Amino acid sequence: MEECQKKKAEYYRAKRLADLHANHQKQLEQAEDEKAATFDLATQEEERLKAESIAEQLRQDLKIERDTNFNLRAQLEQLQAAAEENSNLRLAVDARFEVTTLPETIDDVILYFSQMFADKLAFSEDAQKSIKGCTLPPAELWKIFFALSNTMRDLYRSGSGDIFSTFKQKTGIDAKRGEGAATRNDKKLMKQFKTQINGETIDIEAHITYPKQKQSIHFGYSEKMDKIIVGHCGEHLDNYSTRKVK
Repeated sequence: MEECQKKKAEYYRAKRLADLHANHQKQLEQAEDEKAATFDLATQEEERLKAESIAEQLRQDLKIERDTNFNLRAQLEQLQAAAEENSNLRLAVDARFEVTTLPETIDDVILYFSQMFADKLAFSEDAQKSIKGCTLPPAELWKIFFALSNTMRDLYRSGSGDIFSTFKQKTGIDAKRGEGAATRNDKKLMKQFKTQINGETIDIEAHITYPKQKQSIHFGYSEKMDKIIVGHCGEHLDNYSTRKVK
């Protein structure tokens, strides 16, 4: 009986050791699995951080390239503007050597300013068509275009104060900023006060009027071209009052 109990105890002891050994082995295997999983996660995290670092560097590089391109575009635009200005100035300078007499007719005045002041003043196609109905004395046109090319252009460029009051003080010429409220409310009438030049739409509501001669000169300013644009020079354009009379 004692021998039997002894063998039984030994059996349970051996089984317990075997169970402990098996459990320990299982824990070791789980630890290895967890270690491998942890290593994989660490590797993935490292790769992610590397990818984020590369992406951030690429973003910085892209920003630098964009800034560089923006600066290059700005420089290109400045160079193009300078080239155009120099081209117009060259035409004006060359024309000065070709003019031997002062302009005596309206066409001569237009040609004179188109060439000699090409860097400051331009005539749209609408203006050139309207000149056919112009009856103002050539000397008066010369005075007006000279004042617009120089004084008015400088005032538009400065953009400060009431340029029309200043223009009158400096030149004695009464230039109006625009039409009356009733005319402005009429979309059909207001279409007259737009002109096209080099693909740009210019507002030519500003004008100098000669009521007795029923003549007017309409003009605006192109920032892109840096010039006064004459859009009409001839018979007075309709406004709300003259339309009602008709």
